[in-house]
Amino acid sequence: MYADLHCDTFYKCFIKNVPFSSPLLDVNLEKSKQLRPYIQTFAHYIPETVSDKIGFLKSMLENTYRIIESETDIVLFTCKDDILKAERENKLLAVLSVEGGDVFTGDLKNDLDTAKYLERNNIRFLSMCYNHGSAFCGGAMSKASTGFTKSGLNIASMLCDHGIFIDVSHLNHLSTIQLLETDLNVIATHSNCFSLCQHQRNLTDKAVELLIKKDSLIGINLYSPFLSSTLASVDDIFDNIAFISSFGGEHNIAFGADFDGCDRFPEGINSILDVAKLNVSEAVL
Repeated sequence: MYADLHCDTFYKCFIKNVPFSSPLLDVNLEKSKQLRPYIQTFAHYIPETVSDKIGFLKSMLENTYRIIESETDIVLFTCKDDILKAERENKLLAVLSVEGGDVFTGDLKNDLDTAKYLERNNIRFLSMCYNHGSAFCGGAMSKASTGFTKSGLNIASMLCDHGIFIDVSHLNHLSTIQLLETDLNVIATHSNCFSLCQHQRNLTDKAVELLIKKDSLIGINLYSPFLSSTLASVDDIFDNIAFISSFGGEHNIAFGADFDGCDRFPEGINSILDVAKLNVSEAVL
C-alpha cells in the first residue's frame, strides 16, 4: 500500500478556507482515487509566529475533523484495524500529525494535559520543533551545537507514552542523533539523505543507519532543494530510495512528499497524481 508520511493539505484547507475537494490542492479527494487504497499523513503545522499555539492547533484540528466526518471515502487512523478497513474498502486512510512542538511549555501538568489532548485527537507523529528550534531542542537552522535539553527529552518520552512518535525531520543533526540513541519511538516523516544533497534538513548517514536499526520509517521529501543543489529530477528521488536501500532499509522507505507545503518539485511532479506514475520498485533492484 502506498504511504505518504507528510502533506500540509489540511493546514492549507484551514488557512485558505478551502474544501478538501478543491482542485487547487496537490492532494484532494478526487486525486487520491488514483492511489487508493493508500495512507496519507496530514500534518498540522503551527507557525513559529503564532502566539497562541495550542489555540491555533485546536481550531485547525476542529476543521480537520469536520473534513473527515463529512467524507465517506476517508478512514481516520485510530488503530491497526483501520489499515485493513481502508484496504478492504478502497479508501484513503488519514493519519494525523503535528509539525512544531511549541505547544509545550516545560510545565509538567500543562504538558501532560497537552499530550493527553493530542492522544485523544489521534495524533500519531509530532516534531518537537520547527526549523529554528525551541527551548527543548535544536532545529535544522539552529546552531549545530544546540541539542536536546533534559526537559525536551522528558516531553518526548511523555509523548511516546501516549502513543505518539517523535518526528526528527525538522531537528538539527545533533538533536536527531541524541533522540535516535534513546529507546523512544522515532520517525523521519519528510527528509532525504545528506550524502546526496547537503541541506541541513536532510539526514546524515548515521541517522539513516539508526532509523533503520530502530525499524523506523523514512519519508522521501519531494521538495526540490532537499533533492539537489541544482534543478532536481525524478532520478534524484530514485537515488534517495536506492541509497537508503543500500543500508538495508528497503522496507523502511515511504514518501513524505510535502505536497501543499512547498512549491518546487522535480520536473514532472506537480501533485499526488504524478507520484502514482513512479515505478519506485526500479530504485531498489
